[in-house]
Amino acid sequence: MKNSILTKNQVQRISVPTGMDQDIHTVTLRYDDNCGNGHNTFSITAEGKDMFGCLHDEIAEAMPMLKPFIKWHLTSSDGPMHYIGNTVYHASDCDHWGGKKGEVRAYKFGLKGSNGLPVVDKNGEAVSWRKEDEAQTVAAQLRGEVVRVPWLLHEGKEREFDHARSAAVWPEATNEQLSVSKEELTKALKKRLPKLMKEFRRGMEELGFVY
Repeated sequence: MKNSILTKNQVQRISVPTGMDQDIHTVTLRYDDNCGNGHNTFSITAEGKDMFGCLHDEIAEAMPMLKPFIKWHLTSSDGPMHYIGNTVYHASDCDHWGGKKGEVRAYKFGLKGSNGLPVVDKNGEAVSWRKEDEAQTVAAQLRGEVVRVPWLLHEGKEREFDHARSAAVWPEATNEQLSVSKEELTKALKKRLPKLMKEFRRGMEELGFVY
């Protein structure tokens, strides 16, 4: 944690002016290490009629002066939460396993006999194993050849640019900027982080928090 004083209980609770026809009545701001994870984290939540939590649309409507700070929700003195990981994931078209749609995720290991044809079982189904060494053992006995057979394919996903912009606190980022390779995007995110954190500090101090 750089240039930030670790605090355990730095909270502001703001009441929504009475008489307003709003769904929320209290907004809570905090910048501290209440979670005990070693760095201060900013959060902005609200309470209202049968509701509680990250009611950011309701906060922006009821208290427009707080709208500029909503983007910093869950940003800590180290940076936005999972800054690079979340941004890169949402911006990519790869699934949780890191593959694009249709790419092979896992193989089975089958056999090609000495006649060049696949080895099949009594039902005519090609035999295969999850582990290559198991297939190699049988191949040696049959004087066959081990071949890789696609077993699972990656599902991929759609690029989620709005989620990526939110994770990076980078609302002006274009789809093209976010569509570059993982390595290029990671480099760009690291480059902009120091300036982003200076802006974050100004925001916390503007709210009256000890940074």
